[in-house]
Parts: sequence; C-alpha cells; structure tokens
Amino acid sequence: MNAQRLEAFFAHVAALKRLPRTGWVQRGVPDPESVAAHSFGVAALAAVTASAVGADPARAVLVAVIHDVAEALTGDLTPADGVPGDTKRRREEQAARRILAGVDPNGTLMAAWLDYAERRTPEGRLVKDLDKIDMALQADAYAREGTPAAGTLRRSAERTIQTAAVRALLPPAERAP
Repeated sequence: MNAQRLEAFFAHVAALKRLPRTGWVQRGVPDPESVAAHSFGVAALAAVTASAVGADPARAVLVAVIHDVAEALTGDLTPADGVPGDTKRRREEQAARRILAGVDPNGTLMAAWLDYAERRTPEGRLVKDLDKIDMALQADAYAREGTPAAGTLRRSAERTIQTAAVRALLPPAERAP
C-alpha cells in the first residue's frame, strides 16, 4: 500500500458518496440517499443481525462495506436500465477488480465482493438479503416523507429476500416505524 494507491481508491469511495441511488431518483425522491449511505446502512444492519442468523459479524460488515464498490465505475444500474443480469454482473466484477487492484494485495476485499455477488457464504447471503431490507426500510421512510412511489421498491425487496431468518426481521409495511 502506498499513498498514491490509497488516493486512487479513495477517489472511487468519494464517487460513491456523491452517487445517488438510481431507484430513488427514478421514483422522484427529493434528495435521495447516496450509494455510500446505502452501503453504510447495510453494514450497520449486518453488524446487529449477523450473530442472530449464524454469520460472522466482522465478515458480514466487510462484505456489506464493499458490496457496491463497483458502482463507482458502473453507476447504480437498475432493471429499468435494461442491462441483462449477466452483463451487469460481468461489468460489476470487472469494475470491482479494477477498483480494488491496488489496495487488496491478498484478495480479501475481492473475495468479500464475490461472497456478496455469488452468495458464497453465510455472510454473503446475509448481506444480499440485508441489501433488500435496507431498501425496504428506506422505502418506508421515503413514503412517510411523502414519496409514495418509493413503496414499489419495498414490495420488490420483500419478494427478493431469500433467507427466511432474514425475512422475519423485516417489519410489515403497515407496522414499519
């Protein structure tokens, strides 16, 4: 690791701080959260839920922090963008490898990204589902703030959570705080 590599990596991190989540923009949410804010939300959820579902909290947080790093180069692609899933996956892996190349000499970060993308481990499966829970809870918050169209993403999230133990953690929409 050297200062130049760290600076190059941070440029990608900084881009995620400024990149609004596309789904919220498409639904007219004023001042939508950034990809980095979303990643923080997923990491926080991982920290407090991992032990309860038999996953390693530290590993789950690492997977959560790194899971959307590729979007610094690919953008936050949604189904509305019309990019086929296999193409999106390939682009994101190439972007993640490029971003992490100078700061991941042991491959730990790339392995965490692959855990998420491929649901390889309990932590990868957990974070994949927490990504959807974060979206659902954020949709509830935006709906309470006056953007009812955000509710479509909550319903999408509910349909795609694959782990029963994680699904049980999502409050019903009518009871969401």
